[in-house]
Amino acid sequence: MMTPSWELVALLLSAPHVYYFILWFAPSLWCGLCKSLKADPSYLMFIVATLLKIVQFSSWSWFYLAHCPENAFAEIMANGGLLRMIVALALILVGQVLNFGSTSALGIDGIYYGYRFGKTIPWCTKWPYGGPLAVPHPQYIGANTSIIGVTLLTTTQAHFDVGYHYICIAWCLYYVFSGITEEFVHQLDWAAQKKRSS
Repeated sequence: MMTPSWELVALLLSAPHVYYFILWFAPSLWCGLCKSLKADPSYLMFIVATLLKIVQFSSWSWFYLAHCPENAFAEIMANGGLLRMIVALALILVGQVLNFGSTSALGIDGIYYGYRFGKTIPWCTKWPYGGPLAVPHPQYIGANTSIIGVTLLTTTQAHFDVGYHYICIAWCLYYVFSGITEEFVHQLDWAAQKKRSS
């Protein structure tokens, strides 16, 4: 059986972000496909994104298990032990709270590019997008926080030696790229809307 390299896994982890990039810049292509399939564009995007998340999780798991030493848990506990575990679990918890909060606040149409597909999506002022504890790009910050937490929780020396930390860096950078792309498109849309209204 092939042993995966961190480069291969990093490439597989990019799949959803390539997909999101295409949809940000060519939403009419997606809407046309969805129309021919008689499918809601946001809901079909949710299905495809979920499948791509399975690809991500499977490739990460494949790499992790292929390089996992027999004494992984004992090594992790010996190298930072309880404090490492508490910090890692706190990062994962914060990340998942932000992810669930984002989905709860925006719903399927808000999370899965409804406004890019021509739907009217009201501006969200609910947490984590609004209020005194608002977080910019909470989905992406939540994803990165979770990825860093999982990496901290699961890294062994054997994993480090084969580039496991590079997977974490690449995965986080993909979310940064998606956030920048989203912000860039929002700025273009707002500028176009302002020009039309003046």
